[in-house]
Amino acid sequence: MHTGSSRYQVALEHQGLFDIADAAGVTLRCDSGNLWITLDNDPRDIVLRAGEVFATDEHRRALVYALGPSALTLEARAKPPARRAAGATLVSFGLRAAAA
Repeated sequence: MHTGSSRYQVALEHQGLFDIADAAGVTLRCDSGNLWITLDNDPRDIVLRAGEVFATDEHRRALVYALGPSALTLEARAKPPARRAAGATLVSFGLRAAAA
């Protein structure tokens, strides 16, 4: 559900998967349930409970997995420039439903 130009709310069923192509500049807030977040080439496992927030400035793909029925809010911040980019920053989501 789109709630504004830079904020999105997503509901995930148990074992639902959500893909963020570039998580840099995106704040993820777990509104309900529990979420497991993994970033490409990052050894950490991030688990959010209701009310917890995760953000990164690293340009990496993020997968968000629902450990049970869950809801999350994604909000765009000004993205840090890509390592190879020069000039203005771009604020956008690389959002798409993950393949099951």
